[in-house]
This record gives sequence, C-alpha cells and structure tokens, in this order.
Amino acid sequence: MSDKKSLTDFVQSEAFHMIIDSKGQQAQKNEENRMEYRQAVALYLDYLIVERGCTERTRTTYQSWLNRYGHWLTESGYKSQEIDVVLTETLLRRYQYCLSQGTAGGTMESKGKQYKPLRPRSVRGAFHAIKGLCVYLVDVRKCMDDEPCKNLKLPKKDAAKRNLISDDEVSALMVACDRQADRRMAAFDFAMMSTLCYTGIRAQELIDLRLCDLNRGARKLTVAHGKGDKARTLTPPARFWTAMDAWLVERGKIGCKHDWIWAQDTRRRIGYDWLRARLKDIKARAGLMGSDNIQAHSLRHWFATHMLRAGANFKQIQASLGHANGVTTQIYLHSDESDAEAMETFADFDPFAAQVAPILPATPSPAPVVAPILPAGQMDMQVMMQMVMMQMMQQQQK
Repeated sequence: MSDKKSLTDFVQSEAFHMIIDSKGQQAQKNEENRMEYRQAVALYLDYLIVERGCTERTRTTYQSWLNRYGHWLTESGYKSQEIDVVLTETLLRRYQYCLSQGTAGGTMESKGKQYKPLRPRSVRGAFHAIKGLCVYLVDVRKCMDDEPCKNLKLPKKDAAKRNLISDDEVSALMVACDRQADRRMAAFDFAMMSTLCYTGIRAQELIDLRLCDLNRGARKLTVAHGKGDKARTLTPPARFWTAMDAWLVERGKIGCKHDWIWAQDTRRRIGYDWLRARLKDIKARAGLMGSDNIQAHSLRHWFATHMLRAGANFKQIQASLGHANGVTTQIYLHSDESDAEAMETFADFDPFAAQVAPILPATPSPAPVVAPILPAGQMDMQVMMQMVMMQMMQQQQK
C-alpha cells in the first residue's frame, strides 16, 4: 500500500512533470530536426519579412542564394534533405570550395557543367544567407544545437568593381528619352530618368512611390519606404518637377485605379524587370547598348559624385542617399583624372611663405679683427686691405 502511495506521489510531483516535459521537448526537437531544407527556407523567408522587416528585394536575394544551395545538394546526390543532414560544417565547407572553384551550379539541370568561379565577395554573400538561416534555426526555432557556419573561414572581401557613369553618358540618356513616337512613354522615360538622376533614390524606392509622396506645393518628395523601411524627405531641383508634372499629365489620361506613380496600366504598377527593360530601351536609343556600366544603381553613384563636385558637403550627401553610416556614403563618392589634376593647385606649398627671410644654418662668429702692432708709419697697404675686407664680412653676417 505504501509503495502504491509513493508511486502516486511521484507521478503528482514536479520532478515527474519536468521529466515528461523534457521528453516531450526532446521528441519535438527530434521531429523538427527531420524538417526538410526547403521547408526551413520557406519559414526563414517569411520570418525575414514579418519579424525582421526586410524588403522584398532582400527576401528575393536570400531566396536565390538558398535555392542555389538546395540545387547543389540535389546535384550532389542528397535526395533526403533533412536540416540535420545538409546543414553541417563539413558539407558547407565543401560547398564553399565548389563556389570558389566554379563547380557549384545554380539550377536543377546544371549537373556536370562548368561554371565561372565566384569572387570572394559573392561567396561571402552566398554564405551570409546560409548563416542567417542557421542562426534562425538555432536561436528562433531552436531545432539545432549549434550553428554550423561558426567555424567556417570565409575568403577576405575583394575590392568592389564600381560601374561608373560619365556626365556625357547621363546627358545622352536624358536626350534619348524624347526619341520615340509614343509621347506617353517619352514622358514616362524622362520622368523616370529625372527621378534617378536628380534624387539618387534606389530602384525599389522609385518603384514604391505613390502620389501622396509628392508635395508639389512645398516641392518635397517623401521616400516612405526606404531601405530598412526608413523614411526620408528630399528636396529635388526644379528640373525634376518639370519632368514629373509632364508624366502626371500623361498618367491622368490612362485612368489608373491605383495611386502608384509609375503605372504600367490602369491596374498595375511597374516592377524591377519593367524598370530594367525601360532603361535598356533608353540605352539603345542613346547608342549606348554595349555600356554595361549603365544601370539604375550606378545612376545613384553618379548622383552622389555630382553633388560632391557641385559643392555639397558630406552630411548633405549622406542625408540625401539615406545612409545611416557615413562609411557607406564614402563608397558612392568617386574621383577621376580631373580630380587628380587638382594636385597641381592644392598640393603646392611654399615652406618660406611665413618667413621674412630664409633661415640659414648657424655659423661660428669669426674672431675679432686685431690690427697688427707695427711701428708708427710702418703699416703697409696690404695689411690695411685685409682689415677692411674682414670688417665688411662681419657686417654682412650681422
């Protein structure tokens, strides 16, 4: 009877419930460890949007890198892609080597093909997405014990290749916007180019602009959804407003049922692919089809450099670009050979400009002139000339 009572007390005790809870948690953890890689990726991408507040562009980039790793797993023969099997330090180190050597494809049909080796900067970008997934599974989902990327040594980031645009190329693009019969598209292209060149906003920020973001009375443009969902207010020049007003007149003729500024038709706004296609068409009409340096983001670099040459200070440029860190702004400020020629003016320095006379090295004072003792009337001409010369030298040194 006492044994039965002891068993009942144990079942009702806190220790018993702790054991049951730990067993349940372990079973749940084991179940989540059998989660498929693609399921984990889907959960992580939703987490980026809902809880981290990342932009759709960031989500698309991460999805591309994570899908590439999934395709590589399939090519490598991993039919069952449970996260505790495919997210290991050994496997990730092997994937890093394949990316660097050009043996990791990007599609399901890429098996056996040779690919261009990725730059160190691109390899780091690929593993930034994978590391984010692993941290999410360890810290948020708690279905992994340790982060497998922790001990991986990634390659040092190489110098970025900046796509610079000259002032002549920008002028050619702006002029080419009017070289088409469709006046609506001409107004669209010129307003789009004016927005990129006169405000320096990002491509996605341009796409997200609404009519309510334009304060035409105060001449203010509000970027409501910048990078990191941060807002900022800009004051574009008069040329921007002239181009924007012309486009809004044409936009009003469409009969749009939405408030997006850049209307593709009555019900849809443009996307990034549409923006890139329009820029490609403008390049063709400007005779710059082969200029790969001309992209939407490189116009943002041109804007920052143009403001610097026009006399804007560093803080003004940083605020216009919407950068929280000044180090990022420095990347956007480029120089060319004409800037280097300023050395002739600014590097000149006269070390004697602040001196009344040159500073000569100190010399020991000569011994005072002592006239030789000669009998009266016996001092010859040679001795007298020597005395005069020595006195003149002493006066010059004083």
